[in-house]
Amino acid sequence: LDRSKLHRDTIYQRVTADYMVPLSRNFILKPGIMYTHANAKGEANSYDEYALRLQVIYWKTRHLLTGTATYGKLKAAVDNPVFNQREKTDRASLFALYKYKKPFNLDNWSLMAIGFWGETDSNITFYDRSGLGIGIGAAYEWR
Repeated sequence: LDRSKLHRDTIYQRVTADYMVPLSRNFILKPGIMYTHANAKGEANSYDEYALRLQVIYWKTRHLLTGTATYGKLKAAVDNPVFNQREKTDRASLFALYKYKKPFNLDNWSLMAIGFWGETDSNITFYDRSGLGIGIGAAYEWR
């Protein structure tokens, strides 16, 4: 087993291109593409990933709603010495945020709710994972 291929110290480089498409005064679509290069000391943790993303943004008076869907494919640089195969992974995720400004007419305050779902499906079962989360909160902006 060549453990040097498993070192995780990594330099990440990402290039993203997005384009905003206003559909109305209050509604925007924002498609995008992403490329990520991970250069790890251990070659088995080095990879290239390509992803597509679509964000939707809607706002009106005190309300803001945004959602993002992302799908990507990752391919490792070399075979993983533990599993004797090169990692090939599909990733999908959804994210949503709702923000309500000035609840009860309180200046500088906002109420928020967030939710996410993510799924990673790899040819190496060890790397498979899924996640789901929700949250609520309040925010104050100092001005």
